[in-house]
Amino acid sequence: MDRKYHITKEKLEEYLQSKSIDQIAELEDISKWTIMDRCKEYDLKPLGASYFNKGCNNPAKRAEVRDKISKTVKGLWDIGVYADRINGMAYKFDWEHPNFKPANHYRDYALMYHDPLTCYYCGCTADERKIDIHHLDEDRSNWLLSNLLPVCNVCHTFFHYKRYKGPFVTVGKTFKFDAAHHLMNYEGACERTHGHTYKLEVKLYGPINRDTGMVIDYRNLKDIVNKYIIDTFDHTDINPTMDCNPTAENMVYFIWEKLEKEGLVKGLAEITLWETETSSATINKYDMLDYYIRNREMIVSSEEVAK
Repeated sequence: MDRKYHITKEKLEEYLQSKSIDQIAELEDISKWTIMDRCKEYDLKPLGASYFNKGCNNPAKRAEVRDKISKTVKGLWDIGVYADRINGMAYKFDWEHPNFKPANHYRDYALMYHDPLTCYYCGCTADERKIDIHHLDEDRSNWLLSNLLPVCNVCHTFFHYKRYKGPFVTVGKTFKFDAAHHLMNYEGACERTHGHTYKLEVKLYGPINRDTGMVIDYRNLKDIVNKYIIDTFDHTDINPTMDCNPTAENMVYFIWEKLEKEGLVKGLAEITLWETETSSATINKYDMLDYYIRNREMIVSSEEVAK
C-alpha cells in the first residue's frame, strides 16, 4: 500500500506549514515513515517538536487551571472589584496607577530631553546603533535625569564587564558670581535690594573613565556651569530670573534643575551655595529624588506642557 502511495510536493508542503508528520500520516491514512520518505525525496523539512510544544509547561494551558482562573475572575467581577475598570484593566496611566513605579519609566523620561538621541561616549546616533539608557551610578531606583546616560549598545557592554569598571569618585568645582536680590514676604534688611558675592560648588559622582582617567574634564564642567548658571546670575538682579523667592535654598534647587535638564550634566551628586562666608544651602541627589517621587504628577505634567 505504501509503495503505491503518492502525494504531490505542493500538497505535502502545504501540510508541513502547520501539521506534524504524525498528523499528516493520520489524515492521509498512511504510515509516518512513508511521509518522512516523501519529505526526504522532495527535500522538505518537517516542523520540529518545539513548534507544537510552545508553552507546554505553562500551567494556564491545562484545562483545570484555566477553569479555576475563569471562576476566580468572574467572582471578582461579581463582587465589584473591577467596577472602575474597562476590559479588566484600570483606566489609569503612569503615576496615577496604583502600581506605578517611577524606576520603570526612566527610558521615556530620558528620551524627553535627549533629542536627537546620541551615545554619550562615541557620539553615534540611534540610526547607526541601538541606544540604551544606562544608570550611571548603577542604582536603578535613581531615575534622576542626571543619572540616565544614553549609550550605544557597544559602549554599554563596557559597563557590564568588571575589568572595565573603574572606582567611583566624587569630583567638584567651585565658582563665584556677584548678584543682587531682595527677599519677598520678609521683614528686615533683606527685604530691600542688596548684593552678595556668591560661592557655588558643584559635585559630580561617577566612575573613572578607563581611557581618560577622569570622571569629567574640569574644563567641560566649567563651560557648562558658566553657560547655564554664572552667565545667568552674574551681575544681575536675581528676582526676575526666578519664579519664586530667591533664597539660597530655592536657588540651589533652581541651579540643580538648570544643570540637569538644560545642561544635561551627568552624575550630579551635590550642589552647595554660599550666600555669605558663614551661610550656605546644600541639595543632593537623594533630596532631589525624594522630591520628584513625592511630586511626580506635578513635575511630569509641567514638563510635558513645556515640551
